[in-house]
Amino acid sequence: MERSTAADVPLPTHAQAQRFAEAVERLAAAEAGASRLDLDAWYELPAYDEALEAAYRHEMVHGELTADGAAFDIDRINARPEEQVGAMSAARARHLVHWLYRNERASHGYGSPVREAIKSGVLQLAASKIAACCKLAAI
Repeated sequence: MERSTAADVPLPTHAQAQRFAEAVERLAAAEAGASRLDLDAWYELPAYDEALEAAYRHEMVHGELTADGAAFDIDRINARPEEQVGAMSAARARHLVHWLYRNERASHGYGSPVREAIKSGVLQLAASKIAACCKLAAI
């Protein structure tokens, strides 16, 4: 089965995108307050669970999108988040969020792409971009 491109998959509603963005902000605040936590403790943060559940519940993770490792150069994106996420469409930013959460499962115990994206600001920027676009679409 061929996967859809990011542009082919409908964006979430504004309410869904806003709720996800709020969960990401709470996760960023929790990470900032617990930046010295080891990986196991990171996974135990209530804000981590909340953002993970929000990603799936609010359709940031979508079955029609690929989680292929070649989809994104995450090191490049994390190194220059404003530039990289700023150049993405909202659909591409949503695909990035999908990719991060799908790869989070594959990386469990070896690292956390979501945590790295929170530390660099990538996840917050992507969530804000998606919410802003969905708000415009709702008008």
